[in-house]
Parts: sequence; structure tokens; C-alpha cells
Amino acid sequence: TIQQPTCSEATGTITVTAPTGEGMSYSIDGADYTNTTGVFTSVPTGAYNLTAKNIAGCVSEGTSVTINAQPVAPVAPTVGTITQPNCVIETGSVELTGLPSGNWIINPGAISGTGTTTTISGLLAGTYNYTITNATGCTSLASADIVIEAKPSTPTWIGAVDNNWNNPANWCSGIVPTASTDVVISNATTQLIINQTSGSPVVCDNLTIEAGAQLVIAPNGSLTVNGTLTNNSQDGILIQSDANNTGSLIVNSVAGSGTAQAQRYLTNAGWHMVSAPVSGESVSGFITTNTNVLASTNGIDKKVMDYDPVNNRWNNYFTDGLTNGNFDLGKGFAIHTSVNDIVNFEGSLFAGPQTLAGLTANNWNCIGNPYSSALGINRNSTSANNFLTENALNAANLDPSFSVVYVWDKPDASNGKTGQYNIISNTPIDNGFDVQQGQAFFVKMNSGATSLSFNSGMQLHQPTLSFKVKKDVWPFIKLNVQSGTQSSSTYIAFNRAMTKGLDPTYDAGLLKGSSDLVVYSRLVSDNSGVPFAIQALPDNESGMIIPIGLDYKTGGQVEFSTEMTNMPSVCSVILEDKVTKTFTDISKSKYIVSVDANSSISDRFRLYTSKAVDKTDQGLINDKLTAYADRNIEIRVVGSVSKNAVATLYDMYGKVVLVKNLEEGSLNIIPLQNTKIGAYVLSVNDNGRVRGFKILVRE
Repeated sequence: TIQQPTCSEATGTITVTAPTGEGMSYSIDGADYTNTTGVFTSVPTGAYNLTAKNIAGCVSEGTSVTINAQPVAPVAPTVGTITQPNCVIETGSVELTGLPSGNWIINPGAISGTGTTTTISGLLAGTYNYTITNATGCTSLASADIVIEAKPSTPTWIGAVDNNWNNPANWCSGIVPTASTDVVISNATTQLIINQTSGSPVVCDNLTIEAGAQLVIAPNGSLTVNGTLTNNSQDGILIQSDANNTGSLIVNSVAGSGTAQAQRYLTNAGWHMVSAPVSGESVSGFITTNTNVLASTNGIDKKVMDYDPVNNRWNNYFTDGLTNGNFDLGKGFAIHTSVNDIVNFEGSLFAGPQTLAGLTANNWNCIGNPYSSALGINRNSTSANNFLTENALNAANLDPSFSVVYVWDKPDASNGKTGQYNIISNTPIDNGFDVQQGQAFFVKMNSGATSLSFNSGMQLHQPTLSFKVKKDVWPFIKLNVQSGTQSSSTYIAFNRAMTKGLDPTYDAGLLKGSSDLVVYSRLVSDNSGVPFAIQALPDNESGMIIPIGLDYKTGGQVEFSTEMTNMPSVCSVILEDKVTKTFTDISKSKYIVSVDANSSISDRFRLYTSKAVDKTDQGLINDKLTAYADRNIEIRVVGSVSKNAVATLYDMYGKVVLVKNLEEGSLNIIPLQNTKIGAYVLSVNDNGRVRGFKILVRE
């Protein structure tokens, strides 16, 4: 018998079946292999002649035997593509190449087949290696370790059903992420769109946008990322805007090399003050991309300007195609659009604390909201921090007389306004408390101050906010002036915490717009003659005299009027014209006067306020009761009163001028002796029922 070499042996074995006995010996190829047992081991491959010799020395005829070559053992399989489990594929797979031709068996698993390549699927998490047994029974060494990872535990967007964040089927984990959850946005077929159906706002911890993926925040959508947003995709974020809403994104920190697009819808073709909620975009690139930016008459320049705070003027238009610098952090620009449409900014998001440096001290500077969300401006904002507190109260960055924000209010046919600035202060009147992403505004820096600070605590979600929002207001008087199509207003607000002097962030100095007609007030306790657009005063003092200023470049007939909000019903508002020596109750009627061209009047007009005793809980005297002054001779009280009625006359400081017991009947006359001309309040108390009258005493 011949035992050929196996896959693990290099030689064969020959066993002779023949007579044996004393003196018998056997050999192959002469003396190379000789023994008396007839068993030849470790015989190398080759052809041999086998003979036998007995005791007498006789040798048999030779027998040919062959030891074949060792069968070829297969090499270890080559590991090709490994597919790891993910949100769609529950198990992994591995591709093995370099398999022997013919039949083979792969272990573990005893998977049989033919061909030089195969893929093994259905692999659970673990470490594997593979051997091949070929048709000759030879087995290879093991392949290198193949590691199949566990299915991802981080919720990953797969968009299996629709684009809704709140649908569990759209997440590989089957669970909607929460504020403490890390999230991965994959390049799924169905794009993730955060809108009002996702809830407002959507919140997660860390968020990663994979290459090729895009996260869309619809105009009515909001997203808060409490941790880090890692954007690995070009245009990986799109914040949309339309005529009614703007998407909102609040991020604690940002990472990754991807970019974001932030849209801003600008209504009413015309000039707008804007800032970029992203960094890195050039002005020339913006002009090229946004074709709705209006070209100037020369056809070369585009109507985009930045502000020169040193010379207090707007710079020249930027030129299309030239290097004009970038939309830097918090820098404000004026842009003139040709139609109602969006403008699009592209770059990297701003997040976390930001310092806007390089501003010009003691001058007006045009700055803007750097974030991709609304910015809380004053104490009435719902944000944790606000811009005025951080930059005017906690730090003296803003001029005390101008510690407010000035937002351009573009005029149009619907609002009847000439270009002017709306003011956001800590005085809650009818102006806004927040500004939207992309909104720029003016501030006046304090002496020696060249920087402003922003932080994430100022951010808040206001998708429906245009540029500002209204909230509850203090009692206030809005003093209006109008001449033809031009108009202007100044505000007097009341709160017991205010003073008659300067109240920083509440009193707001005047920033003139493009109107030739401007009305303003000066502080009751004057602050170096600064004109104020808003003055906050205490509400527990009667008879305050408020200086009113009027500038009118064109000149002509001017009409004074008032609007009163949340004021007591018995409050008097009297306008004095010291030139004409008249007092007009402009809470009831208008006052019309002509002024010269190029007028700048600071000491002609004064406003008086007063409060009479208001006992509405005890009822009022019959509405038919009236009272008026006949020059400075007497006051007549017309209407039925009882014999217990008492009339008390107060001056505008609340001081009692006279007291008169009235007679029962329908007419009472109260003589006036040595009573100065001016405005007074007459209170008639009839058995606890009170009625107040505004009395103007003239010569």
C-alpha cells in the first residue's frame, strides 16, 4: 500500500505486503531505503523501484511505486467589503475573495460553493475569521479578524415615511429624539424638514449632519441644539423665510467644515437694514447670488452700503464683481431690493458668546443680530439675557442718553410714515422688544467704548416675528405732529420706578430719520439739552411740565394731536404755546400752528399732565354736568347738584387753589380772584360721587 502525502505532510509511506522471514530485506531504489519490516516512511515525492532479497541473497524483480506531490493548500481568504449594520440593515456582511477554483467549504458555518468570490450576510455583532477547505480536503489558515459592529444607538434620520421629526418611523431607533438625545442626520432619500408639525421648538443635544445630507428649517420651524452642531455637509443647513415667518435655529456651539444657508424675506421693495446670520460670505458673492438687489443708475454699482461711523454717513454703493470685504460678525448693511423677495446668506453659523469689536466710540454704529434666531433686546423679552442689560447696564458700552436700539422703519403707502427709526428700549410702549435674524440696527456707543457683547442667552425662537413684536405696555402719551405727508411722534411714558431725570435704557435720545419734521421732548430735569424720542416719568406726580421741541426744515402749518394708551380717564394733557399764549387740551382736540422754514424750536411748547381723584367705584355724577372757565373771571358749573356738593380747583402741580361749597340747583358760579392763566383741574364731589373737569383759564 502507498499512503500519499496529505495537506499537512511533506512525504509519503510505502508498506510492503510480502513474505517475511529470517534474512528477508526490502529496498526501494537500491540502498536508499532498506529495512526488514517492509514499511518505508518519510518517503519524498518521486518514482521508485521496490525489490525484495531473501537470506540466500536472491533479489526479486522490481515493482514501480510513486509518491505523488503534496496537494496544494489554499491560501487564507481575502477580506473584501464589510457592510456594517445601520439604521436600515439590521446585520452586517463580509465579502471574501481569492477562493480556490472548484468546490470549497467556508468555515465557520460550513458554507459550500464554487467560484472565487462570495458574500456572507446576516452577521450579528462580533469578531469573525474564516478558513477554506478545498476539494482535496486541504484547509487554509484563518483570515484576519473581521469585526461586525453593533447597530448604531444614536438616533439617525432615515426618513422612512415622511419628513416629520416627530414620526418614530423616520428614526432608525424607532424613538423620536429628545432634548438629551444625540442625533445624526444621514443622507436619506426623504429630507428632514422641521416645521410647525414637528412641534415648536424641536430640541436635541448634539447633532451631526453627515456628508451629502441637508437639514431644512421651514419658515415656521424652530430647532434648539443644546450641545454641538457638527456640520459635515456643503449647504448642510437651510433656514428658510417667507413673507410671514423665518425659521429659527439656536446652537450652543458649531463644528465641521460644512456651510449653512440663511434666508431673509424682505417686504416692500426698498431700503432695508440687514446683517448676516452667517460668516465668511463676501459682499461681491452676495451681490452676484442675490439678483434682486437693485442696481444703481450707472448699471455697475449695486445698492448695498455699509456705514461710516467716523464721518456719520453711509458709504458709497458696492460694485458688482469687485472685492468689497465680507459680511462680518454683527456688521450692519443697507440693502435696496427691487421686489418683495428673499435674500440668501451662505457661510458658517455663529454660536455662543460673540464680541463685536472695532466699533467707533462716542458715535453712531450700524450693527446687527449675528445669530440664526431672534435676539432679545430689552427686559421685556422672554430671552434669559437681553442686549440692553448686557451692554448698557452690566457694561457701559452705550451712551447713557441713547442706551436703546434704533430700527429703521421703512415708509410705505400703508403706514403713512416718512422714513424714521423705531426705538426698542426698556420702556414698554408700542415698539418691539426683539429683533429677527438678519436684522440690523443703530446704536450710539459710549465715550471710550469700542465693543459690544452678544451671548446665547439673548437668543429666542420667534419664527413669526417680522423685525419686532409688541407686548404689554405702560401708560403713555404719544404726541404727534403732522404737516402734509410728513409726520413725527414722541412718547411720554409713566411708571412709579422712573425719575424726572435721565433713566438709562428707558429714556431714549432722538435719532432723526429722513423726515424734515421732527418732534421730541426734553427731560423734565434737563440732561444737557439732549432731544428725546421717549421720556419715562414717574406716575405718582401731578403737574409735571415737559418741554417739547420741534424741528421743521420745510416749514408750514403743523398739527399737534395725541394718542393716549392705558392712561387714567381723568388725565389731562395740555399743550402750551408760549408765543400765542394759548393752552389746548390736545387729549380732546388738535392744535394747529404755522412755523417758519428751518425752524428748530426748543423752548416754545410745553406739555402739562395731571390726574384728578378717580373714584369710579363710587359712581360718577350725571354726565350732563359740565364746567368751564369764563376767561379768568369765573368758573361755571352747569348741571344738577345737591346742597352737599363741593368743588375743588387744583393747579397742574396738584396744589389746591380754592374750595367752594356748591348750592343745590343747576348753575353754580365760582369767582376767580388772582388766578393765573393756565391749565387746572376742577373736581366736583357730590355725596361721594366724583366728576373731574379740565379747566383752561385765559385772559
